[in-house]
Amino acid sequence: MISHSDTIIQHAFPTGHPLQEKLIGAISIYRASTKILNVHHHLSDDEIESYQDLADDLFEFQVEIFGIDGVTNYIHLIGAGHMQYFLTDYGCLYLYSQQGWEALMGKIQAILHLNTQRGGKGSAGGLFTLL
Repeated sequence: MISHSDTIIQHAFPTGHPLQEKLIGAISIYRASTKILNVHHHLSDDEIESYQDLADDLFEFQVEIFGIDGVTNYIHLIGAGHMQYFLTDYGCLYLYSQQGWEALMGKIQAILHLNTQRGGKGSAGGLFTLL
């Protein structure tokens, strides 16, 4: 949907409407910044800086278009530099995707269930088989 948002915005607003141009600009910046975040390698310092430049521009568009009420938690993460801080420390968001966290939580649950009283008979030996 994001890749075709320009077309949606063009049809949603009359030609020449001031919001049309701003929204298309914001979406193009969002696309470019998301492309950087979705890479599967550790980002270089230059890539992180490029990302933050785009994030700053996106934040400015967001506030200009929607005002301070349009600053959601996610927009705050982007605009306040929290994402840049995370990228500087960890280098890549892909390694910390939602699926990765869910898989880790599943493994932790399995370890707990196999190695606690609630795990049932013979649960004491389960820890080392999962690790």
